Formats: sequence, C-alpha cells, structure tokens
Amino acid sequence: MGVDHVGEMDTMLGIYRPDIGILTNIGYSHLGKMGSMRAIVHEKSKMFHESIEKGFVSEQNAFKPYIEKTRNIELDAFGRESTSGIHSITSQGMDGWLIAYKGLEIHLHAVGQHNLMNALGAIGVAQSLHIEPEAIKSGLEHFMPVGGRSRIIDGAITIIEDCYNASPDSTNSILDYMGSIPWNGSKRVVLGSMKELGQVSSKAHIELGRKILTLQPESVSLYGKETISTYDMLIQHGFDKPLFHTEDYDDLQQRVLTESRRGDLVLVKGSRSMAMEKLVPAIQSIA
Repeated sequence: MGVDHVGEMDTMLGIYRPDIGILTNIGYSHLGKMGSMRAIVHEKSKMFHESIEKGFVSEQNAFKPYIEKTRNIELDAFGRESTSGIHSITSQGMDGWLIAYKGLEIHLHAVGQHNLMNALGAIGVAQSLHIEPEAIKSGLEHFMPVGGRSRIIDGAITIIEDCYNASPDSTNSILDYMGSIPWNGSKRVVLGSMKELGQVSSKAHIELGRKILTLQPESVSLYGKETISTYDMLIQHGFDKPLFHTEDYDDLQQRVLTESRRGDLVLVKGSRSMAMEKLVPAIQSIA
C-alpha cells in the first residue's frame, strides 16, 4: 500500500482494509510531495486503521511511539534483534542470505539489508498467524525478486538491477551490499537521480557522494540534474577513479558501454522517472 502524497492512504483504505499491517520503512521518499517527515509518518501510519488486528514496524523505526499514540495501537517490532526464533543470519553474497530459524536453515534468494529486513518482517507476521516454521521456510525460499528490485542478472557482466525506484535509504542499502561482496573484477556504479526529495534533495545527493567514497568503485557514472551535487562532492574530495555526469541518456549509455568489461559487477539504480532499466539490455549486449 504505497503512498506518495497526502490523502493517498485514505484512498487505499477505501479499496482494502487489512487485518494486519506491516510498515517496512519510513524515509525521505516523496518528501517533495509530502512536505515534511511528520506528514510522511502521519500518512503511512493511517494504515493502522481503527479496526486493524495487529501492526508491525521495524525495530529501527524511531517513530514507533508517535504512531502508537496517534493510532492507539501497540505495535510489534521486527528485525535482527526483535524477530523471535532467529539464531543467526549469514550473508551469502550474490546468493542472498542464510537465516537460521528455529532449527531450520532458510536460504533467502534476495540481496541487500532491505530484503533481509522484509523477510524478518514476513516471519514476524507469519508467527502471529501461527504458521509452522517449515511453511515459513518454504515460503521464503520460493520468493524470487521481480525485475527492477535488487535483482541479480548474470552474464559476461553481472548486473545488480535496482531500477524500480530510489531513495537515500534504498540507495545506501544497495551500495553497502555491493561493497560487501568479494569480487575479482571491477565494481562500477551507475546512478540516476533520486527524485521527489524536496528541500533535502541537494543534501541527500551530497551524502550519496560520501557513501560512494567509502565504497571506492572502479568508476561512477551519474545521470540527472540532481546528481550534479554528488559529482561536485566527489570532485571536491579527490575521488580519483573515472567519474562522469550527464543529463543526456544517450551520453550515459555510451559511457557505460565504453567503460564496462567482461567480469565487471555493475549497479544500475535510480528513481522510477529516470528509467534506468533501459541500460540493462545495453550492458547485456557486451560479449
């Protein structure tokens, strides 16, 4: 039940009123339309309507007390520390996560901390419905990411396709994941603008530059007006790898095709309006 403007959750609830609600994340996405973080929190919290039976939020969610007071509900937390039955979590790199749960090993075929947190939330909801551990394992192991959402595409060049949308939280998460993967070839980052961030847009794109500095990829290609802040920040801090910025898609594609080599790992990420998925078949054409 996604929202990007004030009043949209009311429309959603007019279509469907869930018995159980899980709030996966609250971040800067759509701040430009919403106007403030308080407005975002208030709008998303409407999901916990007056007749809902149970609600869940991430253990990292700082707005839990506000939501509980505003919606008169006691929320359950989920996460590494809060989801019961979790014994250990091990990264499997490009193969996702191994979750030790109630004596079982669950192989989650999805990458990134955000997908891990979603899985832990799903376990919490399933437990509240008294679903057996074996069924939880089966359900999670049958999950496969859809196109554009942290999908790994194997080939001469391996692509992390995360083009459905972009926010500071999701972009940082996928960059952290990319940085954690042992890789023999070069890691290349191709990022489109993060849209609808309003007054925090420039700051968010500068912070994106700081995240890239910690990753130190072999090359960075930036696309869109907003990413000039990222470009300037990297220049100012002496980023000495190939760095490119453009507002023209054809220029971006040509740059990526010129730089990419067999054995590379390429992240393609950007907001929906940037249509970054167009790059995927172009990259795949490299033999």
